Amino acid sequence: ALQEWRAPLMRSAQVAIVYHGGMGTEAEVELAKDVGCRILPVPERKGDLPTRLLEDSAISAALDASDPAYVAKARSYSVSPEDVVACAMKMLAQ
Repeated sequence: ALQEWRAPLMRSAQVAIVYHGGMGTEAEVELAKDVGCRILPVPERKGDLPTRLLEDSAISAALDASDPAYVAKARSYSVSPEDVVACAMKMLAQ
């Protein structure tokens, strides 16, 4: 049901910014992937959902192509809100 409710939102989004969350967040990420959103994980600690997404080769490659400096900060858990906005803007410009 959650995916059904979120589908219109994800279909109109271009970038999904992902913070750690529960199974609802995971469902939203899967839906975002299915509809072609670019995924921007914001890892905060080892093992959280964004860290696992950053380990996905397709997501990591897309991020590296958009903003390699963001990827380096994300891997060290030192991303600021300004970094997230800057990376999202770079992703949208492509």
